[in-house]
Amino acid sequence: MKKFMLSVIILLCYMQNVSFAQSALLDISPREYERDDYCAEVCIQEALMYYGMNLSQDDINKAGGKDNSSGLENREQITQALNNLGANFETWYFTQGQDMNYSEYLDFLKSKLSQGFPVLAGVKINPTKHPEWINDHYILLAGFTDDSFIYNSPSERETMTFADFENSGHYMLTNNYRIFFGVAFKGIGSIDNDNNNSSDEKDSDSKNNSESINPEDNNSNNNNQNNQSEEGTEHQNSSGSGGGGCNSGLNLFAACILLLQIFLRKEAVS
Repeated sequence: MKKFMLSVIILLCYMQNVSFAQSALLDISPREYERDDYCAEVCIQEALMYYGMNLSQDDINKAGGKDNSSGLENREQITQALNNLGANFETWYFTQGQDMNYSEYLDFLKSKLSQGFPVLAGVKINPTKHPEWINDHYILLAGFTDDSFIYNSPSERETMTFADFENSGHYMLTNNYRIFFGVAFKGIGSIDNDNNNSSDEKDSDSKNNSESINPEDNNSNNNNQNNQSEEGTEHQNSSGSGGGGCNSGLNLFAACILLLQIFLRKEAVS
C-alpha cells in the first residue's frame, strides 16, 4: 500500500510537470494603438504593464531613438528602447545564411512562455505587400496550447496553430531571408550598461532593419553572428515573475511535492 501511494504521488508530479510544458497563458490584455504604425510599441507597452510598468507608446517610441513620427522598425531600435527603459530581456535572432530551424525557435518561444515571460515576435503578413522586408509586423505571444500560440495582434487576442505560423497563416514567423526575431521580457530592474548586449548585438548596424532589408547588404555582418539566443540586459531579478499568472498548474505541482515530502517524513518516523 505504501509503495502504491508513493507511486501515485510520483505519477501526479510527473503528469503535472508534463502539463506545465504543454500549455501556458499569461494575463496580458490587448491594448489599442496610439498611432497607426506602433505595433512594436503596443507589444512593449503590454509586456511592461505585465510587470507593473505603465508607459505611453510615445514614451516607448522615444526610448528607441525615434521622434513619434514613425514606429520602431527594427531589432536595433527595439533593443535600444528596452535598454533605456530598464527592461530585462532575452532575444533570439536567427541570422541569414544559417539553417533556419523552426522547431528550435518554437522551443525557445514555448520555453519562455512556460517561465512566465511574454515574447514579442516579428512576423510576416500573408499575403505580404513587401516581400523584400524581413518582418511586416510585431505581435506579443501570451501563451500556447499543445498545437497553437495565443497572442495579442497586438490590439486583439487571437489564436493560431504552429503549422499556420510556419506556412500559411495570416501571420508567419518564417520569412524568405531565414531570419527569426523574438524578444522574451523577463522583468524590470537596474541595468549594468556594460552588459546590455551580447557580441551578436554589438556586430549589428543600421542595415539590420526588420522592416526593410536587402540581404546582400548584410552578408559580411551576418557571417560574424551566431544562431543562438542573445541575452539582453541582465540584473539580479532575472526570474521575472510578472504581474499576471501563468495558468500551468504550478500550485498543483507544488502540492504534489508537499505530499511527497510528508509521506517520506512519515516513512522515516515509522
